[in-house]
Amino acid sequence: MDTSNDLGYDVLHINIKEQKEKDIQICSMLSQKDLWFKKLQIMHTVKVLY
Repeated sequence: MDTSNDLGYDVLHINIKEQKEKDIQICSMLSQKDLWFKKLQIMHTVKVLY
């Protein structure tokens, strides 16, 4: 098992609402490609654990 996924999930699970708000703010600082890649990682983690 990849422990990095576990740590990422812990942060996502605890702060999922805050993370969504942060994504909106970060969107203005990151390029669309970087933001999309980040969301793909989050969605993949959620699908694996749910």
